Amino acid sequence: MKNKRGFTLSELVIVSIVLFLLIAFLIIYPSLPSRCGDWSPRIQCASQLNGIGKAIALYQNEYRDQNPIVWGEKEVKGTFGMGLYNMAGESSITRWVDPNFDDWENQPTVGGCLYLLIKYEDLDPIWFLCPKAPDDIDMFLEDAVTVCEKNGWAIPETFQDLNDFQSMANLSYSYNDPWKAPLDVTAGASLALVADKSNAYDTENGACNLKAGSFPVQNKDGSWDDDEAINPRHGNSRNHGTEDQNVLFADTHVKKCITPTVGIKRDNIYTHWSGGEKSTEMEKMIGRWDKGHAVKKEDSYLGN
Repeated sequence: MKNKRGFTLSELVIVSIVLFLLIAFLIIYPSLPSRCGDWSPRIQCASQLNGIGKAIALYQNEYRDQNPIVWGEKEVKGTFGMGLYNMAGESSITRWVDPNFDDWENQPTVGGCLYLLIKYEDLDPIWFLCPKAPDDIDMFLEDAVTVCEKNGWAIPETFQDLNDFQSMANLSYSYNDPWKAPLDVTAGASLALVADKSNAYDTENGACNLKAGSFPVQNKDGSWDDDEAINPRHGNSRNHGTEDQNVLFADTHVKKCITPTVGIKRDNIYTHWSGGEKSTEMEKMIGRWDKGHAVKKEDSYLGN
């Protein structure tokens, strides 16, 4: 029978040193565990965008190589932004349950376009909710049932019976302007298609974010000059604390981008060219933060 052997003095000293160093490291960097835990929602967000990209590819295969876009024969006169009809409790037209499609021709929404992936590609609305978006909430079918019962409309049984997201807070992603310069499968791999939503209209009622109108000057390296210092996070989506954004590109790959200047012409994907087709390099990079439309396909403009 072998004798039981305890720890030697040298082994105890080594263990004590390792424990001491670990405790000291956690004291010096107390936020490390929380930051490590922060990776999981980011990965989930990227995974959702990847799934949305695959659903768009399926949609393209089924609908003549076109990206999801609400149909309409008339020229689109509305400006880019889903807040026009998707303000929860404030809209005169309840687009997500209204069976009348007449107004889609005049005022389509980003929510209506992306909702086609729910209607025809069987995605769940939860796929469009970034786990890191600070104010976004789940979409509940019961809300639509209540509205339909009140108005005498057909009672929806599934999310596929609806036409749009019920509010700004049910959609965490921005979509490349699908009306002024519609995209198709011929779009280059470097074109941003869907991303964490722009903070320009990421407000309670979908109106313009006042801070977006007074953003500082953007430099060619993607940083921003303000009165106090250079802050590279200006202009980023609020979904991830303005630290970065996940971007889905036309070839379905997803990338974490530190700044939003990742368009075809290194332009800001959340703004449209400020000087039209004759925009200078800097005007393309900075762009305009107000509502409008992309100038052409090369103008990578993602809106809410």
